[in-house]
Amino acid sequence: MRLFDSWAGLSSGGSVNAARAAIERGQAIFDNATLHVPADMQIPGLTGSVAHCVTCHATDNVGNNPSSTFFVRLGTDSPEVLTALAAQDPELNVVLERSSLLPEYCLRPTSDPTPFSVSLCGDDPGDVRTTDPGRALVSGAIADAGRFKPPILRGLAARSPYFHNGAAGEIEQVVDFYNNRFQIGLTDQERTDLAAFLEAM
Repeated sequence: MRLFDSWAGLSSGGSVNAARAAIERGQAIFDNATLHVPADMQIPGLTGSVAHCVTCHATDNVGNNPSSTFFVRLGTDSPEVLTALAAQDPELNVVLERSSLLPEYCLRPTSDPTPFSVSLCGDDPGDVRTTDPGRALVSGAIADAGRFKPPILRGLAARSPYFHNGAAGEIEQVVDFYNNRFQIGLTDQERTDLAAFLEAM
């Protein structure tokens, strides 16, 4: 992202310049922050367990991914992932609560003939609990459950609620989710700056 490069280093000149400086700092965080990819998540083309926001939001100054085959299961569809994150950070309870209003599905691969009447959801190792099957509805592959394309970030502030399922009502909740899911370790100021950048996109 390079939209706000010219605002780098602004520190004086009143509240307008202070706001612009925060947006530029948020842009730098978006471009450079280290994301630790959880073991349960696969990012197409990524080798290793370290990524950046721009790994998925790869189109310069737009923020989507240019590949027509790039789909990722971020975890916002997963009751297990959201429950674990909310246990670590109470700020994410609202995301969990919003998600819990959605219907929950249990998917079992067709390679497993065991009916749910014999083995309950979650008892078989290939089962997937989700509030949205995502790409799997198109591909038919259990591995695509909950996978979605990264959205365009331009005009993000006008498109609340966020995530494919509307689990986050505010951009700050999006930042909190990413900060916890990817163990970024943002300070309070960095969280504020990153949210300012996303709101300005």
